[in-house]
Amino acid sequence: MFSIVKCIRLPLPSHRENAVIQPGLFKGTYSAHGIELVLLSYNDGDKSAIITKITGDDNVPAGEITITADLSQQKFETNKESDSLPLSSAGLPVQRFELSSSIYSRSDEVPEFCLYRFNSNGQVAYTGFDNPTFIKGEWVIFDSVSFGHIWLMLHSFSIYKRVTETFV
Repeated sequence: MFSIVKCIRLPLPSHRENAVIQPGLFKGTYSAHGIELVLLSYNDGDKSAIITKITGDDNVPAGEITITADLSQQKFETNKESDSLPLSSAGLPVQRFELSSSIYSRSDEVPEFCLYRFNSNGQVAYTGFDNPTFIKGEWVIFDSVSFGHIWLMLHSFSIYKRVTETFV
């Protein structure tokens, strides 16, 4: 038995002058589902980030929103060392980043510093996209090529890296 697959060219979002991280394709870790492709874009005049699955899984399929982030209010972690923290290559102040012991990282590489943190919501569902629900999280921007998401209710952390491979 053969299936017919329809392929369409994916329109990539254009450069955003004041974006916390430029839109585009990223690959991220999704627990047992492995690595998936997502598309980062912005709307509401850059007041919210939308991350949509390009490849999906049994729970949240391709084409569905996986994460939304409210960019209207940046979160700051308070610590006594803030005056001694380095600046990013763009001259931005960085924040120390450390996962709580109750959060499981889906990656061996967790950065020590981040540029931005925002409240977010991540979409979860039962198999077959049954009962889709958004749960609270935190969207973390590490640099120009990577971001993370803390899935608070799931006690887990996913990291996403910009896709650098070219597709013909």
